Amino acid sequence: MEPSHVPFIDLEPWVEKVSGDFNSSNRFGIDVTRLLLSREFLGGGPTTKKLEARLSEKLGVPHVVTCANGTDALQLALRACGIDRGSRVAMPNLTFWATYEAIVNVGATPVLIDIDPDDRQMSFDDFKRAHDEKRFDAAILVHLYGWCSSRLTEFRTFCRERRITLIEDGAQAFGVELDGQNVFADADVATLSFHPAKVLGALGDGGAVLTKTARVAERVRALGNHGRAGSGQHTHVAVGWNSRLDAIQAVWLLRGLDVIDEVIEARRKLRDLYVTWLAAITYDYNPAHHVRSPAYPGITTNGYMTTLVRTNQPPADIVIRRLAEQSIEARRIYPYTIADQSQGNAIQYGPLYHSRKLAENIISLPLYYGMPEEYVECCVQAYVEAVK
Repeated sequence: MEPSHVPFIDLEPWVEKVSGDFNSSNRFGIDVTRLLLSREFLGGGPTTKKLEARLSEKLGVPHVVTCANGTDALQLALRACGIDRGSRVAMPNLTFWATYEAIVNVGATPVLIDIDPDDRQMSFDDFKRAHDEKRFDAAILVHLYGWCSSRLTEFRTFCRERRITLIEDGAQAFGVELDGQNVFADADVATLSFHPAKVLGALGDGGAVLTKTARVAERVRALGNHGRAGSGQHTHVAVGWNSRLDAIQAVWLLRGLDVIDEVIEARRKLRDLYVTWLAAITYDYNPAHHVRSPAYPGITTNGYMTTLVRTNQPPADIVIRRLAEQSIEARRIYPYTIADQSQGNAIQYGPLYHSRKLAENIISLPLYYGMPEEYVECCVQAYVEAVK
């Protein structure tokens, strides 16, 4: 029986998984009650500290500082590393606006780099050439679509040798592994987002900065708490702002961590089904239609954030409209590159051809925890019909 509607994302299964049965043993509700009785409302209390410790252990990083959201995490990381007015920061031309926004908001100048057409992450070769010409002080490498660059180790080595501050935007990378270990384990500085649509999502918003360095962690914590020094309520070492994760979000994320491995495994099975069905597509109807199974770097383990397909003809918007007519929700997550939206304060390196081309014809199909397996076949079959 075919579904009457396949949503792009449905958070109900995730909410039910984390919260438990409200009519019986609701662990989340019990923990919230305890929280309210203890009057622990804002970040910095025992619950938030417990979450930071759990994340540190899970991700293999020495220091985790939670904050209000993923965009704040980027700005906190940049400022804690001394990136401000006059600095140049390299970033991929294809990503969510928040990466660009964070650089501009700290007063720095973005340097837009094209993507690698194979792994769809920032091009390492263009990155090296751009540094030779533009001499940037820092870089934000975005682990987009739920995996990372196949040349991530080279990025890290290059930046360390040249003292380029490398911040890894891992908003979509929870669960990603590189060479058998968590992708963040060897990152100098990285960030997370706990937006509800992420693999590990909060009830509202949330974020975190991950770092190897105690000094950076202390600076992030101070900046996110009005620039306060340590526990002093009226001793300020910087002009920061209020970016604390509230305790209820911490309770929810702790419960999420209890089940996250099971959730990631379920998402992996759905992604593998997509790959199987896409690989089975025949091309006899029109060889000009490029229906491709998504390619992932072989050295990484995917975080299963999304499933991508690519079409040259017909245009992506027409394909999405035809899918909607078959009750399948699909989206162009990033239909425009940063260069095509920037406010004139970014430096563009090269023609940025690959990122612009990918933005035109990449489509994300539904993939979420709890999605019935039969939906995958329906989505692929509908996609094939849509591109005919």
